[in-house]
Amino acid sequence: ILGKEGAQIKNTQSESGCQNVSVTKKDAPGERRVVIIGGWEECLIAQRAVFGQYTRAASEAQEPVTDVSIIFMVPNSAAGGVIGKQAANLKSIREQTGVKINLQRDEIEGYRPCTISGPFESVVSAQRTVQEQVIAEAGNGKRARPEEAFAEVVKEEEHQEVKRL
Repeated sequence: ILGKEGAQIKNTQSESGCQNVSVTKKDAPGERRVVIIGGWEECLIAQRAVFGQYTRAASEAQEPVTDVSIIFMVPNSAAGGVIGKQAANLKSIREQTGVKINLQRDEIEGYRPCTISGPFESVVSAQRTVQEQVIAEAGNGKRARPEEAFAEVVKEEEHQEVKRL
C-alpha cells in the first residue's frame, strides 16, 4: 500500500484528489491504518484504490482478504439521529448491510468515532447511509451547522476518515 518510499500512497492521494492519504505505523502485528482526508467522492476513490492494493497484496501473499474497518468522525450533535430511537437506525444499517457498526460514546473534539466493519462494499454502503443521516440531522435544525454536518461531504478540508487494514 505504501510503495517504495511512499510512492504508492502519494499516487493514491494525487489520483483521488484527497487532501491527505497517509499510513500510520503498525498498531498491532500485521495491522496498519490508512488515514484519508477529503470530500466524499475523493475519499471513496481513495478507499477503493487502497482496498484494491490491499486485495492484490493479499493475493500475492496467498492470504485471504478479510473484512475491513472504517472509522470516521460523526459530529456529536448528530449522534442521536445516527443512532435513532432505541438504536433503530444502527439496527437497520446492520440488517440491511450485514456490517458491524458502533458509534462510540467518547467524544473527540466534538466528534464521535463511528466504526463500521465487514466486507468492503457493505461497509461503503453503510457509511453512505450514516452520512445521509448526519446531513439529515443538520437539516433538522440540530446544533450541527450544515457545513459541519459531515466532514466528508460538506466541509472537505476538515473531513477525517480512517480505514483499518
